[in-house]
Amino acid sequence: MTTPIDKLHAVLTYIKDAFIGKDEIIDILGISLLAKENAFLLGPPGTAKSAIVRMLANCITDGKNFEYLLTRFTEPNEIFGPFDIRKLKEGELVTNTEGMMPEASMVFFG
Repeated sequence: MTTPIDKLHAVLTYIKDAFIGKDEIIDILGISLLAKENAFLLGPPGTAKSAIVRMLANCITDGKNFEYLLTRFTEPNEIFGPFDIRKLKEGELVTNTEGMMPEASMVFFG
């Protein structure tokens, strides 16, 4: 019987085979998944940070992934969801979070 840890190990090994020399980063992402904590990858452009995260996200089944490229013009409703205008006219403040960050199991900001 395969445990979730065995499955995670298999996924991490698969990603390590695809990205040679990035074992530490991949292990950190695996630990952050186990601990259900955030991971922050900082480095120069073109060092496979985004590609590793995307491959890991694609290997997670039944998860809702949210990816967004942040700019200095990014507004909160682009990440958290827009307000429901019809409800706002009725005096009720409701945010539509479907497909947005609040409902995601894995979030990637580029």
